[in-house]
Amino acid sequence: MDFWAKLLVIGVLVMGLRAQLDGSLTIQERCERYGFGYEEYQVTTEDGYILTLMRIPYSPDNPSTENRPPVLMVHPLNADSAAMVGEGPDFSPAFSLSNRGFDIWLNNFRYTSYSRAHTTLDPDTDQEYWDFDIVDLRHDLMAEIMFILNNTNYDSLATYSYSFGGVTTAFAMALEPEFFEPRINLAGLMVTPVSLAHSNSILLNLVAYLHPMMDYLRTHGMNVMMAYDSPMGEIGSMICVPFPYLCDGLLSFVMGESDPTIDHLESVQNLMLSGAPATLQLFQHYVQSARTQRVSQFDYGPQGNLERYGVEVPPLIPLENTINRVALVNADIDVAVTHEDMQWYADILGDLVVDWQYYPISHSGLLGGDTDEYLTDLAELYNAFQEPSDQ
Repeated sequence: MDFWAKLLVIGVLVMGLRAQLDGSLTIQERCERYGFGYEEYQVTTEDGYILTLMRIPYSPDNPSTENRPPVLMVHPLNADSAAMVGEGPDFSPAFSLSNRGFDIWLNNFRYTSYSRAHTTLDPDTDQEYWDFDIVDLRHDLMAEIMFILNNTNYDSLATYSYSFGGVTTAFAMALEPEFFEPRINLAGLMVTPVSLAHSNSILLNLVAYLHPMMDYLRTHGMNVMMAYDSPMGEIGSMICVPFPYLCDGLLSFVMGESDPTIDHLESVQNLMLSGAPATLQLFQHYVQSARTQRVSQFDYGPQGNLERYGVEVPPLIPLENTINRVALVNADIDVAVTHEDMQWYADILGDLVVDWQYYPISHSGLLGGDTDEYLTDLAELYNAFQEPSDQ
């Protein structure tokens, strides 16, 4: 059998494998498979992005829809809300918290496949559609939170904000404290690299210093990266689905040692099949602090910064303006998020940090490893700070 015939056989096997794996299912299909409720809504941000917001209103272990405090789950960078339901009913954070009696809402940021729409811009033809950074995503959170509170009997909610989702939440709370303080009763920030100044991830540090090349690509129409239906995404899925340990090695290289509690096949194939791209601008902003040692607005270069901000150096994110209560959840196995960087953020927040725990799990393990201990603790915190409903 020649090379191309072998490649075709591998491709067919991969497609067959996809059909059997949870990663090939939509979020609705995953919920229905395991007996969880599912609802879907469209929400429009003040800058015109049309987002898909998903809800899990009940679970097979807890079928009542009454007296369920709302929790907004905010997904990581190169993923969508599928990351919260990707490891089945026993380990997925969304399913586990639903079983514990919470009204689960799943966000999908404007760059994901679920939210790829705008009132006036076409994502396929208008470069302006993709001109956003982490700071701009606060509008997504604000629109989603307002929708949730307007459609429940609660005046505030909790967040489960994972990794990049935690960074977005932290920036948003600092930039819009008057909006978020009364509406988030507890911000749960999971393995959140607000700063990467001391990150031990070789890859993240390398990417941070490749910003001139990434600037060139971004400004020449190549802002979207790692979309599942892109050539890179197709190649990745053809490698990672049948050979998950190869891709798990790369994941470990970025985020820490391999977690023995994770099903490598499920975790990697769910990552590859999530259908969510990222953008170069978001990724640049995410790792920017590793290069600049500053947590700031997006760096457009001296001239671009002058045009955007009126100064050559981008303004700092005013983290000291945060007035929300925060719970920090960290992993023992994590080279990306270091204790030094978390201590720096915790010192800024001071008494607003109501809990800070490390668990014997990896960065990615929080989404599908041995999750019971930390989710039990987190649920207790959510209940402790939840305000009563209006019923």
